[in-house]
Amino acid sequence: MERKVLYYVRGDQELKVTSVPRPRYWTTSGLLVLTVAVIVALVVGYLVGYAAYSPEVGSLQARVAGHLPIEAHEHVVKTPEGISIYVKEKRPAGIQPDGVVVLIHWVKTSHILWDFGTKDYNVMDYLAGRGLAVYAVDLRGYGKSDKPKGTTVRGETCAKDLKAVVDFMKKREGVDKVSIVSLSFGTVVAVSYAGMYPEDVERLVLLSFVYKAVNPKSRPIVDKLIGMALSGVDYIPWTPVKPLLYTSDPKVVDEFSKASKADTPKIPTGPFLDLMDYPASKYVPRIKASTLLVYGEYDTFCDPGDELKAFKDLGAGNKAMVIVGNASHGMILEDLVHRQVYSLIYHWIRFGKTPRTQALTSTLLPMIMNP
Repeated sequence: MERKVLYYVRGDQELKVTSVPRPRYWTTSGLLVLTVAVIVALVVGYLVGYAAYSPEVGSLQARVAGHLPIEAHEHVVKTPEGISIYVKEKRPAGIQPDGVVVLIHWVKTSHILWDFGTKDYNVMDYLAGRGLAVYAVDLRGYGKSDKPKGTTVRGETCAKDLKAVVDFMKKREGVDKVSIVSLSFGTVVAVSYAGMYPEDVERLVLLSFVYKAVNPKSRPIVDKLIGMALSGVDYIPWTPVKPLLYTSDPKVVDEFSKASKADTPKIPTGPFLDLMDYPASKYVPRIKASTLLVYGEYDTFCDPGDELKAFKDLGAGNKAMVIVGNASHGMILEDLVHRQVYSLIYHWIRFGKTPRTQALTSTLLPMIMNP
């Protein structure tokens, strides 16, 4: 019998039909292909079976997916000044973590910013589920930490408090350095810490960092808050977060607001005094730790020109700046972008670089800057 094979011959633009004999025996090349296919099938089958029964490979898969089991702990650390600082810890259960990170909240609320009950918005779970040991602090004046005079809650003062926490973390984890992730006023603390104690810091992520100037749109309210602090007001009532968000899920904002207000019903005024002369700015050129700056496209608190100055003046050899599209000051709470921001944080802390493929999506503007 014969098998007909069709060949398109373009020389004369005609379809030719050529008959070729049906092979009766395996050729050398055919046997080689069959052998390779069998070997590949066996290797794939072995790997699949190994992944199913191997804790090591299973752990790797869980890391990538963020599905590692998590254990939680609570601590209270005393500073040399005698201030009690509350610390929430989450870590992958039963395995050695891939890194150690401390999270510093903004002016609006405590560690709840990072450990919000809604799972999809929980930064601590996101990072711990991918293999990091995560510690979130309540700065003095917030949450479960001591509440001295509100005007003492300044960037450099909180950085000195944080030193006790980091020393505790280093001893507990057996490491020499930790990474720091921070938002808004938390970045003032983080920058101060990295400048005051550079030997402790491996990597920095600064979300919505104000360097030397606030956005002119926010100047009037900032001046009002500074005036209150200067007049001796230590704490002011909790204020809504909605104005600092570009897009948000109303249910999430409502749940977050209730939790925040219950945990920190009054906000210290000290952080507003740091917006008078920006004392943390002097540390920016001194920072040597790998640093990622992240800003929202529609942030009305941070000034675009100030953002660029911060990036240019930053002393770090490895640094990057990302402008997140469709985002504002409180980007980790915004429904369109929060998961992309979490991914940016994780990749920088874990690998010291941004996820390049993600940076080309419509959510992140193509403004990733590396010198």
